[in-house]
Amino acid sequence: KEIGLGWTSDENSPFIKTVKEALESITNVKITEFMHKLGASDCRFYSNAGIPTINVGAGQMKLHVPDENIEWKQVEQAEKFYFEIAKRII
Repeated sequence: KEIGLGWTSDENSPFIKTVKEALESITNVKITEFMHKLGASDCRFYSNAGIPTINVGAGQMKLHVPDENIEWKQVEQAEKFYFEIAKRII
């Protein structure tokens, strides 16, 4: 695996705010902190090119291990989240 420089996005960008609001509406949890990630995510390339970038999905990063799995309800929640982002952007 290639581990590269970390990446971050401007938390005040309209895209990042839209994603944050969508996530809060689906989870009913107020987002007060963003994790700025190091590692092998392709997000680093987009972010370093000036493209507002967020890396989010079903499950928990600490469970991103061999033989990983998630509960079906987390997949359903992710589906709702992605749909909510699309509605807000369109």
